[in-house]
Formats: sequence, structure tokens, C-alpha cells
Amino acid sequence: MTAMSSPTESKKSQLNLRINQDKHLLQQVIRLLQVELRKFPKMSAASALLCPEKAAFHLEVDPFDSSETLTATWKNVSGGKLGEVRIHETGNIYAETDVLLHHPENAKWFVESVLVWGRKERLKTDLRLIEAI
Repeated sequence: MTAMSSPTESKKSQLNLRINQDKHLLQQVIRLLQVELRKFPKMSAASALLCPEKAAFHLEVDPFDSSETLTATWKNVSGGKLGEVRIHETGNIYAETDVLLHHPENAKWFVESVLVWGRKERLKTDLRLIEAI
């Protein structure tokens, strides 16, 4: 007679499988975020926090189509959310990390966050800007 795995063990196994499956893609997204963050000297410490080993992972199931999304979340030392990467089963990717600093090249703008989005074969980066007051 074989031992049955608990639902929790099954979910953990499923999560670990998905993390391994998307490992290289996750690393690519993190590198893109880090490249953008390094443009802001005050964010170098936050850039170092963005590594798979320091992320909390979970799977989310879309209630509409039952597809799964792998989510990696990073928190700062105070426990506040620093950033997140979402890799959808459909191949769409969205990542965001907070910056909250003045733009390094244009004082007219304040950088709210760095974004990475697209599909694995074509990822783009953007800054979410707010006009400085």
C-alpha cells in the first residue's frame, strides 16, 4: 500500500515544479529589474534583495480560466512589499518593484516603480513616472 500525499504536500510539489520550470525566465525578469534599479544609486540595496532565494513564492489559480500564475514576492526589511514577478501560464509576464525616488536625469519626474512586462520572447521595461511637485 502506498502512502497518499496530503493536499499541502501536493501543492508544495506543484509549486516547486513550476519554480523549476520557470527558473530561467524568472532570472531574466529579475536581471531586467536590476538593470533599471541600478540607474538609481539609492536603490542598489533594493536591487540586491531581488533574487530568487529571497522571494516568497505561491501559485494563484485564475477563477475564469483555471490557469495558474507563479508569483514571486519580495519584502523590504520592514516587511513592506518591495516587488513582485507574475509569470502567467499563458506566457504573459508582469513584474514591478517600487522605486519612489526622483528621476536621475529629469527633475520634473518622480519614479514610482520599475516595470517589466510582455512575453518571454519579448520583454520590455518601463518606468512608472509621476510629475514632481
